[in-house]
Amino acid sequence: MPAHPARALGAVALLAALLAACAPAPAPTAPPPAAAPTSAPAAVAPAASAPAADTTAAAPAPLSPPAKVRVGILLVTAMGPFAIADSRGYFTEEGIDIDLVPFDSGARQVAPLAASQLEAGMGSYSAGMFNALATGIDIRIVGSNLANRPGRSSSAIVARKDLVDSGFREGADLRGKTLAFTASGTTVHINVARYLEVNGVRPEETNLVELSQPDMNVALANGAIDLASQAEPFVTLGVEQGILARLHPVADFYPNREASVMMYSGQFIQQQPEAARRLMVAYLRGVRAFEDAMTKGIDKDAILDVMVERTPLKDRDLYERMYRNGSLMYINPDGYVDTDSVAYDLDWLVRNGMVQTPADLSRVIDNEFVDYALARLGRYTP
Repeated sequence: MPAHPARALGAVALLAALLAACAPAPAPTAPPPAAAPTSAPAAVAPAASAPAADTTAAAPAPLSPPAKVRVGILLVTAMGPFAIADSRGYFTEEGIDIDLVPFDSGARQVAPLAASQLEAGMGSYSAGMFNALATGIDIRIVGSNLANRPGRSSSAIVARKDLVDSGFREGADLRGKTLAFTASGTTVHINVARYLEVNGVRPEETNLVELSQPDMNVALANGAIDLASQAEPFVTLGVEQGILARLHPVADFYPNREASVMMYSGQFIQQQPEAARRLMVAYLRGVRAFEDAMTKGIDKDAILDVMVERTPLKDRDLYERMYRNGSLMYINPDGYVDTDSVAYDLDWLVRNGMVQTPADLSRVIDNEFVDYALARLGRYTP
């Protein structure tokens, strides 16, 4: 199989940055209303109604021989459900021989998915992905991987603490400020644009710069930037180190924001449909095990053992601190992608000239695999 791009160097660099950020460091209002799309998003078929829990089916025998499935993952906490499912044998119980392949971005998984070097992947969609779909590449969005919900928003708009302490109050105060985000044409870029729109400020009235997440806290600390669209655990760490103030969780101004998704290659769906269905079952079991641990205390120590061992975030207590302040990651335990969020983002990318030919989301978002998983698992009970 051809070498995976960024499999080693990018993944190791991101891991090192995360571990460095988690090390101890010296200390250096009412939310605005959500903005409505300025033009109607593309029509999307609603998620299919899932069966109720009392219609769950008995687990079938594992696939034999096991199906080899390569899944692109990012070395972030949202890879946790895969690590949990792997460590607990959920993939094995479905007859899936899993190969978790690290990447440094979701965008870098598009080409391997299109070339059938990966069967599945996790990551944010972007202008690059939608433009690739316009060329005829068959990649489907099949489930949610990370979302921002009220009370569970793992990304936030943050500002230098000294700026806030000196009287910064958003709105007109945003004009002339330097605001960082990770990459153009991504969901984070759209978060920033929506935040500015809610505050009545045009992007060109600010200085927008691109930085990695670890670099954002450094730049905030030395005054190189004023604000950032930052993600956990860097938000909590920055607050604790006295570097930044958390202004608004993303869910304040973009409720139900879909931040990362599960993707399948079209060839995987066509050639191994049963493996594609079984993969979703194992993945959602991992999602639910994490949710049960953090919200119900079920097997909490064992689940946190897996998270500490298998993901870059090694501080057990940090998971608790993020949960207490409403910023612990949330993945929909029923699996469905928020189609309105994807449609809004695609519409924004089209309006801003980053996507020329909009994809037909009723074909790109495929609920078949979540439907199957819920037929076996039932709806999640909070």
